[in-house]
Amino acid sequence: YTLNVQRASYNVDVLSADFDREVEAGSNLDIDIVIKNKGFERLDDLYVIARISELGVEKRAYFEDLTPLDDENKDRYDSEERSISLKIPAIAEEGTYNVEVIAYNADTEEKVSKSVAVIGTKAISQVIVPVTTKEIVSGETKTFDFVIVNRGKSLGVYEIVPESVEN
Repeated sequence: YTLNVQRASYNVDVLSADFDREVEAGSNLDIDIVIKNKGFERLDDLYVIARISELGVEKRAYFEDLTPLDDENKDRYDSEERSISLKIPAIAEEGTYNVEVIAYNADTEEKVSKSVAVIGTKAISQVIVPVTTKEIVSGETKTFDFVIVNRGKSLGVYEIVPESVEN
């Protein structure tokens, strides 16, 4: 018996989506992506989206056209590599998030999911007050001293609003 088998006409494969497994809030998550045309036909206008839906971050990159086989004489290749950088919000909560990488065009789609841990979130601030209470007589002025310490890695902006108590 003679058996002929042909590859699927349109088939994109995400060979790798590599990134650090931990990222600090407020920094970039750099994702190195390699995709390959494993189909029989050329993949025209191929795009890749990288996203973390829970954080509302997403970026898209154009990967051009991929031929079914490398053709070194015509500078056409069956695989491409690009980097996509996602900006992690500085206010992101610490935790594990799902990173999706989706390669697609009008004919096919392939999705890969991996996880990343977001660490070091928000400014770590502390207010130090040596004296917490003072007696004040009506018409008298008193001064309270305090220190604000930001132990975080990101800039902290503070607004001090005094409150008055009516007697």
